[in-house]
Amino acid sequence: LKNEKIKGIQILNGSFDDTFFKSIQIWIKLLSFGLKKYIYAGNDAHGNFNYFRQIEVPMIKINQHRNQILGKCRTGLIMKKNGISGFLDSINNGRCYITNGPMITLEVNKKRHVFEMGSTIKVSKGSSIVKIHIKVKSSNEFGLIENISLYVGQVKKSYNNNEIEYIKNAKNSTSLTLSYSKVINVKNNLYIRASAKTKKNYLAYSNPIWIEF
Repeated sequence: LKNEKIKGIQILNGSFDDTFFKSIQIWIKLLSFGLKKYIYAGNDAHGNFNYFRQIEVPMIKINQHRNQILGKCRTGLIMKKNGISGFLDSINNGRCYITNGPMITLEVNKKRHVFEMGSTIKVSKGSSIVKIHIKVKSSNEFGLIENISLYVGQVKKSYNNNEIEYIKNAKNSTSLTLSYSKVINVKNNLYIRASAKTKKNYLAYSNPIWIEF
């Protein structure tokens, strides 16, 4: 994974199961080591449309469930141009998020410049003020937004599980669109990322933005 040609890892494959949450911890470890890797999602659906069906014991037993089905888990793209080139540009530069429902975007505003997911922001030595903005959009199918989480982690070139989580609780909200903004004073090399959950337990995770001296 230290190879710069490897842009990231597909950590979501069909469902938000135990393997996914273990993969999140591996990803956090990579980020804390200073590796700039993105996350992606897929279905592993192959021919599964509304159901996963697989022969477990020939002529006797068929395994069936609704986890790895077409379109259930997706990589959402923030595209600046159309077509295959636009798709590859978004994937290669981390302007994307993973979800099984809502949309999530993460941006940083600094001196009238807007930095999107996948960006690296250079700041002045000492300290610098940046404004973080998260936007989540759901639908009636996926449910009202329950909360938004912002994670701020230090890059120390060694493993440290020191992420600070800021949560915006939206349990009383009746809107399918919700925003969360926070101003932070940057004193160390950081990465930031975000996630959101709906009241129907659908999830979305952003790719990071790095802030460094």
